[in-house]
Amino acid sequence: MDDLNDFLEWHVSKKNRMFVGYGINESDYEGQAWTTVAILVGGVTTKKGVVRMLQSLEDDMNQRLSRDQRPQRLAFRVEDNSNDSYWAKSRRVRGTLSARDAARQMEVVPSSASEDGEKTRPATPQPGIEEATRVIEVEL
Repeated sequence: MDDLNDFLEWHVSKKNRMFVGYGINESDYEGQAWTTVAILVGGVTTKKGVVRMLQSLEDDMNQRLSRDQRPQRLAFRVEDNSNDSYWAKSRRVRGTLSARDAARQMEVVPSSASEDGEKTRPATPQPGIEEATRVIEVEL
């Protein structure tokens, strides 16, 4: 695999995977740039299901990606078909890839909801949707 984006695309394409879509963004947390992987899960999941899925994803990242392909600081945001979303910081994935470089791996596509030609990244919640969800922090 060439990069984090290829890894996530491969993960989505495997049979019996919980998540069906993803996005890679740069976000600021506690004054530092973090790579945030947004994951869309098919159906409805539970807190325990999210923890298991993310721990498995962390293990795969550590096994399949080289140190320079793994983010320096990684956080996850998981959304399902309910009004809940889950947020977690990874403590096990450590690499040298900056958040800006990780976010650049995602192609920017025109937003279908935007009429002014604004661009948005895939799997990025549209304004108004994010406010309607309850964010649950999980510990990995």
